[in-house]
Amino acid sequence: MIFFPLGGAATISLLLAIYLFMDAFSSFAMSSLHGTGISRWLWVFNGLLSFILGAVFVWGWPFSSLYLVGFFIGTSLFFDGIALFFTGVAFGKTPKE
Repeated sequence: MIFFPLGGAATISLLLAIYLFMDAFSSFAMSSLHGTGISRWLWVFNGLLSFILGAVFVWGWPFSSLYLVGFFIGTSLFFDGIALFFTGVAFGKTPKE
């Protein structure tokens, strides 16, 4: 990474694309665990967004490595947080036994 920064950035971006694909599949799994409600659809939306971001990463690789890393990871983490927040709100509304 020190001697060949472009190659290192391309490698890191490919690893982040793999992360986005894994995030997409885990979001689809989380959506299948929720029965109904807004939290399920937020997990589905989050999975679709992560999959699309990962596909754009792979499609533009290695040329998009330098400028897409921060933007895509920030977008993915933002929507992960929204989905987790609304899942917590939905669990807070469950009746106490």
